[in-house]
Amino acid sequence: RAMEPQHVAISLDGEPTLYPKLGELVSEYKKNNFSTFVVSNGLLPERIERLMDSPPTQLYISVDAPNEELFNLIDRPIIKNAWQGLCKTLGILPRLREKMRTVLRFTLIKGLNMAHAEQWAGIIKMSQPIFVEVKAYMWVGMSRERLEQENMPLHDEVKEFAQEICRYSGYRLIDEHEPSRVVLLMKEDFEGR
Repeated sequence: RAMEPQHVAISLDGEPTLYPKLGELVSEYKKNNFSTFVVSNGLLPERIERLMDSPPTQLYISVDAPNEELFNLIDRPIIKNAWQGLCKTLGILPRLREKMRTVLRFTLIKGLNMAHAEQWAGIIKMSQPIFVEVKAYMWVGMSRERLEQENMPLHDEVKEFAQEICRYSGYRLIDEHEPSRVVLLMKEDFEGR
């Protein structure tokens, strides 16, 4: 089975929307019956919008903070008006979900951003994603130079905070995976999720 892959994640090292031929790449994969997953920080809304022409199967927008102050502290953006770019991307997600599955990925960092559940819910209300993945920060890679192992919330802490977000957003917790410290929120469940 490993020699016959069916799914492609376009993410991991750098921002995939910076690649000028992202649409063509997605189209090529689709011609070969791959499902495609693009993971973005959402800071370049004009590039995200271009995905309407060659929509991936699923678009993830990673969100690390519920407000601009925490966003600047956690993400340390190097481009101007990064928060405004993210907000613009969040605002176009309702249109994008007509052509692709849309997902918000909230990474919770204990001691930093596990507050303001109503603001996290505001992000959900603005973007109306099909899925919201609420997951624990993991103490890996370069983040170990800025954060501590204690910044990793336990699964129960992630779940409890996600349920608080649900109270404000109208979404509900529909699934969880304790070993990964992740929960999945949706407004309405559907067949084949």
